[in-house]
Amino acid sequence: MADPLSSELLGYDSGARVLLVNADDFGMRPSVDLGILDALDHGIVRSTSAMTVCPGSRSALEALSRRPGTAVGVHLSLVRDRPADDWRPNAGVDRVRFSSTTRDACSCSPDGPSCSAPPG
Repeated sequence: MADPLSSELLGYDSGARVLLVNADDFGMRPSVDLGILDALDHGIVRSTSAMTVCPGSRSALEALSRRPGTAVGVHLSLVRDRPADDWRPNAGVDRVRFSSTTRDACSCSPDGPSCSAPPG
């Protein structure tokens, strides 16, 4: 038997056409967060993905705690957009572990992880 379609998992029949609208990058910047919150409250957005390594993630997640019906996923962020971005793990840098392949391209310091593109 085939795996169920996403629409079926959401309670629709297999022939239903469903548009899923997710707002990415929640927690990245205050302006992004305001737009996402507005779209959650007044638009067609029904879910978001949180970037927990960004400085605004704490306030973003606090805002989501007042919206318990909102579906939230985790946005895996391994690199930052710009060198000036202050993105780092919420755990202390001494508690962050990298896989052997990531360790070759990344290093941790008290200022946070620093990653470069892998060779090749």
